[in-house]
Amino acid sequence: MLGRIAVTRGDYAGLEGILSGLEKPPREPQFEHMHALAHRLIAQDRWLLLVDAALANRALDAALPRLLVRDPERLLDRLTTLLTEARGGEHLPAIARLLRTIGVPVLNLLESRLYEARRQRVSAAIKMLAAADPERLLRALPRSLASWEWNLQDLAVSELSRPSNATSAVRLRLFFPRCWATRTRW
Repeated sequence: MLGRIAVTRGDYAGLEGILSGLEKPPREPQFEHMHALAHRLIAQDRWLLLVDAALANRALDAALPRLLVRDPERLLDRLTTLLTEARGGEHLPAIARLLRTIGVPVLNLLESRLYEARRQRVSAAIKMLAAADPERLLRALPRSLASWEWNLQDLAVSELSRPSNATSAVRLRLFFPRCWATRTRW
């Protein structure tokens, strides 16, 4: 009950304290109910509330990234879904801020999504990496570019060519002149 109240009131540090307390008991059968309760505490609708709060147009609560990094796969799935909505591009700056704050665990997972077969996940990973860590996307291009369809290649070049990614665009021109030449003709 306290965990639900903490989520609805926006007391994310309190929720983190409750979860830490529930996860402290050892992984033994008699304590399994405590771990299940901790998992249920940030399930479904409460998870969506946490992600929405992290993307809200205000200062990022320090506890939110620590809560969301507990399940980076589910976080990236939610962010991918948000990007596919009609006005998904509006979320991109907040998504980039969140990804940079969480850091390496989620960025590594995001980079691994560049090599997946599901096109939607790859395109979302391209957009999120270009916004959060364009250098990481640029380093991944030599391995991934050949396996992508032309539209994903164009998306990556377009995202890296944005004015906000000026240094990446210069490096893109140097290392992939053919892609850049194709892009500038349009």
